[in-house]
Amino acid sequence: MDVHAGRADDAETLVFVNYRSGDGASLAALLHAELCGRFGSAAVFLDHESLPLGRNFAPVLVSRVRGCAVLLVVVGDRWLDGVVGQRRIDDPEDWVRREIVEALNHDMPVVPVLFDGARLSADRLPAELAALTTLQYFEIRARRLRQDVVGLADELARRIPRLRGRPKAAVAELGPRDGRGRSVLSVATLRPDPMADLADHALDWVDRVDGASAYLRRRPLAPATWAQLQADIEAIPESLPHDRLEVLVTGSLRQATSFAVGGALRMVTGMDVAVSQRGTLWSSSQGFDAPSAPVAVTHHVGSGEDLAVSIAVAVDPTDDVLAFVKVGGLPVERLVSLSPGTGIRDNAIDSAAMAAAFAQGCRDAVRKAARHSPRIHLFLAGPTGLALLLGHRWNRLRPTLVYEDVQSAVVYEHAFTLDA
Repeated sequence: MDVHAGRADDAETLVFVNYRSGDGASLAALLHAELCGRFGSAAVFLDHESLPLGRNFAPVLVSRVRGCAVLLVVVGDRWLDGVVGQRRIDDPEDWVRREIVEALNHDMPVVPVLFDGARLSADRLPAELAALTTLQYFEIRARRLRQDVVGLADELARRIPRLRGRPKAAVAELGPRDGRGRSVLSVATLRPDPMADLADHALDWVDRVDGASAYLRRRPLAPATWAQLQADIEAIPESLPHDRLEVLVTGSLRQATSFAVGGALRMVTGMDVAVSQRGTLWSSSQGFDAPSAPVAVTHHVGSGEDLAVSIAVAVDPTDDVLAFVKVGGLPVERLVSLSPGTGIRDNAIDSAAMAAAFAQGCRDAVRKAARHSPRIHLFLAGPTGLALLLGHRWNRLRPTLVYEDVQSAVVYEHAFTLDA
């Protein structure tokens, strides 16, 4: 993807979206998508979408804030969490704070965007930001997400002088292809997705997955089947707008499903995908210096010619996978376990760049290991966002059987089969 497209140094920033990674990344991305559709992609600034690779970001951020028509401050329920004096917002060098202060000091219009009951309190804010409590805010509610996001865009178009008449200008200048930053895809298998109403396409499988709660939902509830879910996933590309090749995935899904969604939107087709991972946007277009080669450990099985692969990030599933392969009589010659060089733990992948680099490193390692194998059996134990990025890169390999941890006596169950 050309990160410079529509974002040249002299491009005019009209709307600057300020948000806290870990608090409002998903809402910020949805706002960016809607506002790009209204005002043009070059006119809306969101850091990971708008900063050119290799640029010194500090002067870019300052100049964009000073030149914008309005700064939106996205505030979620964790924006002011923590002990006063020890939070990121209490640090004068914190960029969320610096952007807001820069706008206030230069008399730029600032609109707090409060999500689903979030509130601002002067006694919880640094003195420099106390003025936020005196500004007219806009509230976005989860149950009315689509209406409220559209309503915010309408209000900006009416009330911000430099945005009046901009929708027509965006269509004329950018054309329909660039009118919106990305499509929104909602996939809900564990719990209802509050973003579904805003999505360009939504899959709601919550009532078709077995289990009384999100923690227990792991396999389809009869008569629903994995094959039916895969058919719905494979239909996703045709259900999304064909003129937008970037897709934001929202909702709740386990790793095999996330991998299959990434596989349906594979990079080789020209698509890009993104997902909020613990409040930080992980995107396939995220730049990195070089692929992150995984640590590979091989275990001989000798029951056939296939290759088994485990992605061991959060935990090491080796013992469970070997036991499942043996009990299930899978025709596997060996198991290759791939893990980060930093070790196996919950936070082993701690950034979008590391996730993208590790996904490519794993894909490359599997290509090499599977050179003489007729099929691959894949077991995933890591962040859902990593599974999406890995599936997105899964090409030039072998037909791949993807397994889900269903917490049964044998742990795993075959979920999907992807051609690769």
